[in-house]
Amino acid sequence: MRGLIARLEAVRHVGLSRQMLQAVPAHRIRRMAQEGRRLTAQNFEQMRPGRRHATLAAFLLEAEIALTDAAITMFETLIGKSFRQAESLRDQKMLETATTASSALDFFARFGEASRQKGGRALPR
Repeated sequence: MRGLIARLEAVRHVGLSRQMLQAVPAHRIRRMAQEGRRLTAQNFEQMRPGRRHATLAAFLLEAEIALTDAAITMFETLIGKSFRQAESLRDQKMLETATTASSALDFFARFGEASRQKGGRALPR
């Protein structure tokens, strides 16, 4: 989770806004982002500055969305795991408490039976 957040902060630190590519159709942004994912640094150096900046901007904006989605998914997974562990611990404690209560009840029941058998008087109801 920390790694995802660090990467997301790095992308956001660049300071790009969605309005930067507002005039560009969504399908073109996706295509430029895909291109940006597979290109090397040398490929970027060989591009015209305008195309390089547009491709990098599309890539970073799409990366921000993907990293945000991944962080949310991981957060949900971690929270779910924590809840399941807490439920398991609660169930285990309840079972231990029930076992202890059952043992105490059994002891008092046997004690009452033993008292009656030895001639003890039953308590009034």
